[in-house]
Amino acid sequence: MGKYFQWGRPEKASISRALDEAVEDHYVDCPPAPYPVRTAACIADYLLLAILISNLHRLLAAAAVFIGGITAGDQHPPAWFISLLIATDFTVAYVYFIWTTYEFGGSPAKLILNLRVVDVRTGQRLEIGPLFLREWVAKPLGFAAGLIGFLFPLFRTDGRAFHDLVAGSTVKKIDEASR
Repeated sequence: MGKYFQWGRPEKASISRALDEAVEDHYVDCPPAPYPVRTAACIADYLLLAILISNLHRLLAAAAVFIGGITAGDQHPPAWFISLLIATDFTVAYVYFIWTTYEFGGSPAKLILNLRVVDVRTGQRLEIGPLFLREWVAKPLGFAAGLIGFLFPLFRTDGRAFHDLVAGSTVKKIDEASR
């Protein structure tokens, strides 16, 4: 008694926090995500992100034409517009990968496929620092190395990729009953 609900500290204790801790403890015992499911989630995430960013670019271009910042036939858009697109891309990618994983435990495709990104030792959701390291430092390095970092789970018994090793994370397959 007291592991999930601290009776002696009523200002910090809550039933929802106790339930969150119980779920996180359960995540430690869940099996690693199978490689084909992780791959499907990765492909789906990048397709969804590409569709989202593409449509945002179209909306921004239409808005810029409408307000008179650029003309519809411009072959070379102004630098401010390119800067706006780049800032939008980074913001959308941040929200898509880092914020959703921090807030919900996984990117949209991972959540749909019942995968959770958790701390390898505790089963808790990753904090912002390790998430940033995982998503924006280690993943691009693994990709730049000829996708070698993404193939690690095929050769490791714990199913962790290069970016998981760097960030101290793992991806777990959650069964239907624990959601």
